[in-house]
Amino acid sequence: DPQQQGWRALLFQALRIRLHFSAINLLETNESSLSPQALAQLHSPAADAEWAWRISMPIAAVLLPLLALLLSKQKPRAGRAGNLIVALLVYLLYYNCIGIVEQAIKKAQVPALSMAGVHIALCIVILILCAQQLGWRCKKITAQFPCIKKEIV
Repeated sequence: DPQQQGWRALLFQALRIRLHFSAINLLETNESSLSPQALAQLHSPAADAEWAWRISMPIAAVLLPLLALLLSKQKPRAGRAGNLIVALLVYLLYYNCIGIVEQAIKKAQVPALSMAGVHIALCIVILILCAQQLGWRCKKITAQFPCIKKEIV
């Protein structure tokens, strides 16, 4: 019992705090807090940058696991950390490029469709890794297409 040990218990009926709000301008809102319908009505670089960001996240959610799958395959005698470091570096570069392009769109330095370039670059990296996994080398391609072989030699 707390009272036997020298403790006192205090009970309160209600706790109230008076908050004073300054005048808030509800018309000034951040683009990230707007609904897609409200964002579509805005025609500003900041709204375009927000659209590019919102579209980039689902695309990244598809591309990054594909990259992880391709980098998860290891050679029997290779170290385990090599592909992990490559995956981490590619992820950091990709995510930072998305942020850089978003800021450039927000400042109206580049068009909103320039965000597609970042995703296309990662798609090319994924396709190159996929080709390596499948064993497509220049020798196999030239063996299948003799016209290319003549031009290379």
